[in-house]
Amino acid sequence: QKTQNAVEAVLPGGGEEIAFTDDTGLVSTVYKGQSGYAVEVTPSGFNGTVTMMVGVDNAGQVLGISIVNHTETAGLGAEAASQGAAGTAFRSQFAGMSGSVSVTKDGGQVDALTGATITSRAVCTGVNAALNAVAKLG
Repeated sequence: QKTQNAVEAVLPGGGEEIAFTDDTGLVSTVYKGQSGYAVEVTPSGFNGTVTMMVGVDNAGQVLGISIVNHTETAGLGAEAASQGAAGTAFRSQFAGMSGSVSVTKDGGQVDALTGATITSRAVCTGVNAALNAVAKLG
């Protein structure tokens, strides 16, 4: 149920699981819906794997992200998944992005969470894996 909620959070109307072969080891599952795809990815964060769902529309733009599970440090990396202002603002930055995303420290356009650059980079890695997966699906 948690996974289905995450799919619906990033892909309006939800989607059905489809077959996808991933050569990066980051993509777990892909769901296809009317407006695009929801891609479950598992990048490595500061304290372990960050399981997240990334919604990508049919034009290859990020619809949204939802962090399903993580073991990041409370008050730092864990903010990425929080419903508080910092977490919501961090996740909302990704909406509308396409191509390759990275944190500003790496020359990108995503403002990292304060004190949690590694977690922020992990989220970017996950978003990039999702965007690449959708690009391969055409």
